[in-house]
Amino acid sequence: VSANWREPHEPEEHELSMLDVLARQSADVLEHRQAENRLRQRTDQFQALLHRAPLGVYLVDADFRIRDVNPVALPVFGDIPDLIGRDFDEVIHMLWSKAYADELVDLFRRTLSTGEPYAMAERVEERRDSGLRESYEWEIHRIPLPDVRSGIVCYFRDISAKVQARQNLVESEERYRSLVG
Repeated sequence: VSANWREPHEPEEHELSMLDVLARQSADVLEHRQAENRLRQRTDQFQALLHRAPLGVYLVDADFRIRDVNPVALPVFGDIPDLIGRDFDEVIHMLWSKAYADELVDLFRRTLSTGEPYAMAERVEERRDSGLRESYEWEIHRIPLPDVRSGIVCYFRDISAKVQARQNLVESEERYRSLVG
């Protein structure tokens, strides 16, 4: 902040005070803009990481609403309309049996409230919406969100093909044993 007078001038105390106030306000505006830029950059980085991840990733916010879903995870949610912003409990009950959906909702709520992560090495379940059996390995973690509250991030991998191949191998070995034995 600078001040100019038309003629040589010795600033009075009230003028210096006003300049000081203006300088502080300018510094506050500058600091606020820098903070907004840093937040925008972090948000852009988060979006890039989320949407380029080789795993399925989705985010549930503190209000238990689905906040974001990456391209790998999107097909797992099927044809649910208006997925973003929808209640997580409702969505999970559309996809899975009541017992499994209740279990998932309880795990997500526990992680949200305690911060304790949870990991499932392998889970085979029948989908309610399609009737297909699918296998996933997944984990959930509580993370801070830009709105100063916490949410849950879920990372998962569809391992259905691997589980099916293992099952086919077991069945093949059993057939072989019955032929030989």
